[in-house]
Amino acid sequence: MNDLHKNLLYVKDLVTAMGNLNRKEQQLLNKKRVPVQPQRIVRNKSRQNKGAFTGILLLTFALLFLYNAVPYAINCYYSEKQQIEQEKTDDEFSWYLNHPNKEKYPGYQGKEKVNWVSVLLPPFIRGFFIAGILTGIVAAVITIVRKRQDADVDRRNSILQKKYEATFKDNEAILQKNAEIDAEIKQIANKRALISQEYMQNIVEWYPKDYGYPSAVDFFINLVENHLATTIQECVEQYNTYLFRQEVADNQQEMIGNQKVMIGNQEVMISKQDKMIKAQMVGNVIAAVNMMANIATAGNTANIAESASNIERNTARTAKNTERIAGHAANIDRTLR
Repeated sequence: MNDLHKNLLYVKDLVTAMGNLNRKEQQLLNKKRVPVQPQRIVRNKSRQNKGAFTGILLLTFALLFLYNAVPYAINCYYSEKQQIEQEKTDDEFSWYLNHPNKEKYPGYQGKEKVNWVSVLLPPFIRGFFIAGILTGIVAAVITIVRKRQDADVDRRNSILQKKYEATFKDNEAILQKNAEIDAEIKQIANKRALISQEYMQNIVEWYPKDYGYPSAVDFFINLVENHLATTIQECVEQYNTYLFRQEVADNQQEMIGNQKVMIGNQEVMISKQDKMIKAQMVGNVIAAVNMMANIATAGNTANIAESASNIERNTARTAKNTERIAGHAANIDRTLR
């Protein structure tokens, strides 16, 4: 193993170490996370307007009171009035029963006016009682609904608060983890600086700076190990030749690929032309068949017309012969007479 081979292995160690540090740094960067901006969205409870609530309850009470008291009061009024009329009728009937001498009825002596106290008091008591109970039920239902809504708002706010606090804790953990990653990245940067310093001190003097990457170093080592080069200049020349050939080969492959695409396009065009010619040929054959059919039809039509003309001429001749035969028969008849 000569000095060039040892030196190249030394370069490979430095280049490989630099690449490993770069990969490790990228892996650490991928592990870094961005803190989430915490948002505290508090849901406000619905405001309870006591004046409006009281007004709703009073209106509810009034409507329920009227709904339950007025119809009952009307019924009581007509019942009281009907009872008075019934008492007047019974009093007059009783008078006439007790006074058969047909004395004049002096009139009803009892009360004739409706007692509004007895008419209105029971309905009002009834309406007040029912309206009070139903209004209390409505108030209780509204209160329960509002309490449930407030409890739901409190529960949601508690969940949001927990998420808010959890986000703060996660952000603290993220920042701490990012700080640890930054510290490791800083160590990697220090190691890279040491490798670069060592490379500049021990390598740059004899190793070309434009070839300080793994594939070139591996190529140089392969040449030396196979005794294809003995100096770094020969390694560089052969590597440049290899790169040139690779570029030529890549260009040729690209040209071949382009040619294949062009050939494919030409084949598609030829296929379309073949289909068009085929369609044209079939179209011409069909046109020829139609033409022959038209000619044959015209010939048949002419023959039919000629046959009809011949039949017409034969018919005329037959008619003339019939006239002649009739004339001869008439002459023979006259002769016999």
